[in-house]
Amino acid sequence: MDLHVGNGAKVVALVVETYNLTLLSRMLLNLDNCYFVSVLTRSIVSISYLDLNGFKFIVEKKCCSFYNNDIHYGSGNYINSLYELNLEIPTFNINIKRNKLDNPYPSYL
Repeated sequence: MDLHVGNGAKVVALVVETYNLTLLSRMLLNLDNCYFVSVLTRSIVSISYLDLNGFKFIVEKKCCSFYNNDIHYGSGNYINSLYELNLEIPTFNINIKRNKLDNPYPSYL
């Protein structure tokens, strides 16, 4: 399947069907009809999808919390124009950088 991203580019997506996301609250969020897009560096969960599945949201002070049946599932902090979920197992985007020659701590990455 082809998807169009925010800058208008077309990217290839593979259907994953169901993805189980473990949140920091230890709750399991079962996401149906998911797509895997290898060129994206972040996982994106659709708020409209969660809304259609009965979730409610509280957004305040740069934090978005979401609930289902009055049970707190998780929250995300506002970072770089997105709310990033607080996950049980964090996912890191690792960039390779050259060490500066004037670095007094050469073992520091």
